[in-house]
Amino acid sequence: MMYRIVVVMCLCGMILGCADDGGLKPVSGVVRIDGQPAQGVNVIFVPLEGGRANSMAQTQADGHFSLRYTSQYAGTLPGEYKVLITKEESDTGKELIPERFSSGGKTTLRATVEEGRDNDFNFEIESK
Repeated sequence: MMYRIVVVMCLCGMILGCADDGGLKPVSGVVRIDGQPAQGVNVIFVPLEGGRANSMAQTQADGHFSLRYTSQYAGTLPGEYKVLITKEESDTGKELIPERFSSGGKTTLRATVEEGRDNDFNFEIESK
């Protein structure tokens, strides 16, 4: 009986300890609006290649962000992305960022995440 418990515990440790990040690359950067750090905006990397999930982050007080693929894994997969920057007014839900940056169909922001590269992206946008 004790042998079975030890085997089960070892197998659980191997499974939990060997989680695969699936090739995710760390991605970070800074968002500035009108030259000022943008606090509390959402940064969403939408893959141009179908069949993959978005990665997203929320900026800190200094405008810095670090993407998350899931709650468990940071980063995103290498590839081409359109980038959305969004922030809703808390009372009304109204989008505060112009559509040319916040709308999936209109954003012109792009990013290429590459293997073996420092994937640090800075986005300078205008509020009007």
